[in-house]
Amino acid sequence: MDYVRRGPFLGSLRALDLVLVLVLLVGASLAAAFRARVPPGPPLVPIGLAAAVLFLGLNRVQQRLVRPGGRFFLRLLSVSIALLVIYETWVRLSLIAWPAWQDSALISMEQRIFGTAPTVWLQALVSPALTEWMMFAYVVYFALYPLVTAVLFFRHGEPLLEAFLFTLAFNNIFCNLFYPVFPVDNPVAGLGALHAVPLKGWFFTAAGEYMRSTMNAGGGMPSGHVAATTIMLLAVYKYERRLFYPLLPVGISLIAATVYGRFHYLSDSLLGIAAALFCWWAAPLVKRRLDGALASRDRIGPLPALRRPR
Repeated sequence: MDYVRRGPFLGSLRALDLVLVLVLLVGASLAAAFRARVPPGPPLVPIGLAAAVLFLGLNRVQQRLVRPGGRFFLRLLSVSIALLVIYETWVRLSLIAWPAWQDSALISMEQRIFGTAPTVWLQALVSPALTEWMMFAYVVYFALYPLVTAVLFFRHGEPLLEAFLFTLAFNNIFCNLFYPVFPVDNPVAGLGALHAVPLKGWFFTAAGEYMRSTMNAGGGMPSGHVAATTIMLLAVYKYERRLFYPLLPVGISLIAATVYGRFHYLSDSLLGIAAALFCWWAAPLVKRRLDGALASRDRIGPLPALRRPR
């Protein structure tokens, strides 16, 4: 098993637990240190601390469960809550080192490369049917995440679940930590009236627009949506090839939808793919080092390397 440190409340801590709790605490600390530069909203410090305690508590309960379904649900729930709080925290920390969003610099770069802003050029392709499909692909991401995770767990077991969640979390955190490095908002805010063609559709278009209305400013570069989708496609290609082929059109459409739907600049999405490829390579190395270091302290052998199923 790949858990290493034991305690009456903490239970057995895994590599992913340590990473998530550390990033939650770092986010809360930065929010306290730069509170004057954090935009109004729910208080980040108590939320970050509460999320860390809740995460550890849910893990303790999860490790006491015997039924696989319950263990899977609580693990997915605890990690999802932690990642959501981390994302919201780092989005609101975007401007702690910059006086303003850097959309104008990104737009200028894209115009020099492409001759126009890609989201503006895509207006020539806009139609209600295409918009509805793109918005469906964008929204279905929130179903793909638990679906892919469940398939990997119930077909390959808990070690692969931990490996996949670590890679996905590592990828999401990598993208989140980049937000204050070069803060970018989104094409709707940056290009404004240049988007003269409205995105009209039906149910999924309304759902996508509702999601847009609930988003905080920032979180543009790199696109976490694109990066996580790329990680999921890589995982199903490696471990569940039969699932990969029906998911591939949806995944490609989802990546395209981030630009077509004006949620991200093209540069955001391309960097999201690059971030995913880097994290797909780096996350197992980091996890192996953490497993080995922590296991040696508790005299528990590290998790065996996962092998591709034949």
